[in-house]
Amino acid sequence: MQSIELASLVAKYLKDVNKIYDSEEKSVKVVTGFLPDNISIVKRQEYCPRIIVRPAETTDENVDFIGGVSKIKLYITFLTYEEIDEDAYLLIYNWIERNRVALLKHRHFKDARMVLPMNTRVLEESLQPKPMWIGVIEATYETESIKEEGLIIDDYGYE
Repeated sequence: MQSIELASLVAKYLKDVNKIYDSEEKSVKVVTGFLPDNISIVKRQEYCPRIIVRPAETTDENVDFIGGVSKIKLYITFLTYEEIDEDAYLLIYNWIERNRVALLKHRHFKDARMVLPMNTRVLEESLQPKPMWIGVIEATYETESIKEEGLIIDDYGYE
C-alpha cells in the first residue's frame, strides 16, 4: 500500500469519527497534506476545527529472503480554535483523546495494520499559536513491502 493511500483511508475514517465536533455541531475538515504556510491570525479560525493526515516516513525492512515489510509513519495533526483561555486546552485534550481511542479500536486499513507504540502529544503551552491549539498523533502502520524483481527462487523459497 502506498503511504498517501493509507493517509487517505485514515482521513476518511476520522471524518466519520468526527461527524460531530462539539455541542455547536461545527463540521470538522479532515484532509491529507499540509497546512498552508503563514496563515494570518484572522484566517486561523477559518482553518479550525481541522484534522490533517500526512505520511511522514516510510521504512522498508527485510523479513526474510523473499519479502519484507514497509512501515508507514503518519502524523495526524489536530487544529482547534478557542479564544477563551481559561480551559481552552481541555478542548484539544478531549478531542485528541476521542480520536486516539477510535484509532486504537480500528487498527487495520486494507492490508496495513497499526503497530504500537502510538504517540500522542499536545504542543507545549508556549508553542501553541493561541487562540489556535494543536495536538498530534504519530501512528505507524505495517504493510507488505514491494517485492524485488529478478530473484530466482527454488521450490523451497531460496534464491
